[in-house]
Amino acid sequence: MTPFDEDASGAVVASASAAAVSVGGAVASAAAAALSVGAVVASASAAAVSVGGAVDAAAPGLASPENPANSANAPNNTRPTRTVGATPASAAAAGRAERRLRCGARSVKERTRKLSGRSVGSEHRTRRCGSTEEDEARRNMEVEQFFSTVRLLLIVGKGGVGKTSVAATIANVASSTGRSVLIADVDGRHGAAAAFGVTDLSYDEQVLVPGDPGAGRGTVSGRTVTADDALVEYLADHGMGRLARKLASNGVVDVIATATPGIKDLLVLGKVKQLVTEARHDLVILDTPASGHAVTFLRSARALADSVANGRIRRQADEVMAVLGDHDRCRVVLVTLAEETPVNETIETAFTLEDDVGVALTPIVVNAVLDVPPAVPAGALARLDPAERAAVSLALGVERIRAEAQHEQLARLAAALPLPQIVLPERVGTRLDAVDFAGLAEAFVASLSEIGGGP
Repeated sequence: MTPFDEDASGAVVASASAAAVSVGGAVASAAAAALSVGAVVASASAAAVSVGGAVDAAAPGLASPENPANSANAPNNTRPTRTVGATPASAAAAGRAERRLRCGARSVKERTRKLSGRSVGSEHRTRRCGSTEEDEARRNMEVEQFFSTVRLLLIVGKGGVGKTSVAATIANVASSTGRSVLIADVDGRHGAAAAFGVTDLSYDEQVLVPGDPGAGRGTVSGRTVTADDALVEYLADHGMGRLARKLASNGVVDVIATATPGIKDLLVLGKVKQLVTEARHDLVILDTPASGHAVTFLRSARALADSVANGRIRRQADEVMAVLGDHDRCRVVLVTLAEETPVNETIETAFTLEDDVGVALTPIVVNAVLDVPPAVPAGALARLDPAERAAVSLALGVERIRAEAQHEQLARLAAALPLPQIVLPERVGTRLDAVDFAGLAEAFVASLSEIGGGP
């Protein structure tokens, strides 16, 4: 932990002091509230230490899959029998000696060996972009490796974790390599478009950021993909345009969907498959629904293939499964926050997607991670009056507790899933601007460089 430089700390402390004075009487009430919360924080910290001990005790399992974690020591909210490649204790999996998360061509043992050499989540990354020409060349190579064969990235995460901003960040990074990128929105929120200053998207593709071949940047485009529009387009392509529009206006798609569960999801995935196979864009980024629905959404092709013996629906389902199961062309980007519930859901979703869909997983993107605040020199605090000093100490203390709790969750996530972590910093504000996204893209590249680039 590097303390502030004495001179530099003055501006920080002065800023914090000004904020504290502007808060006025709220400082005292906040301090009282902090005291009342203190016992809870201490209790939570003790629980975290207890969980940390369980993680440390399981650490040998990280370096050696033959020595799985003891389920008796694992926290109740984790999956102790499925941690770090352990096979679930079920009849269906009894014949498998090792579990493998499909992350490109690397096995769990290889991923675990890589992770065991560094303490993922125990300390924040400190590497920054643009240090030397050699570092820049290496980063460019690793970014190129990340996007080398992939044609479809599925962004999956619990609602509220920032997966749409991550989708926009990845689009920015990919376009910086000269690739043409298409962001497809399936839930009608148009969040990715807003990231590029566009208020609305339609089924018709539109350019969000024009390409600049001279600067080596590709075009970023956007569109929605809905079941109604996909059905209309499909029927129109087969000479039934007037019938298609009438069916859509009469709500027939909803009737069909009720009679055939999963058909609307298959229509959307079928259109996404067409976008990938047409290869009009180098990369398609699909901003999926929240992870609970995303799992059902991605399962739909297999479910329909199991229930329909032949015909166009079966062919469409088989073609969609072929794209989703192609680990070179298609991968899932799991997005989470460094908090207990999102981490739990991410672990569950990773195993479910592998078991039920058979997709490959990229490194996990952990969004909105705080830096542990540095210590403020006593001399800097001494220059403040008692009220200001108390306010500054309280603010830094709360920030430190939040940051340390996040890094404990990063460590727990790393222990449960043998996947590298791409860490993005927290950004303040309800709506991010171009400067924010540039910073997120830089952090994405720096974190990707640290973990070695490849998925």
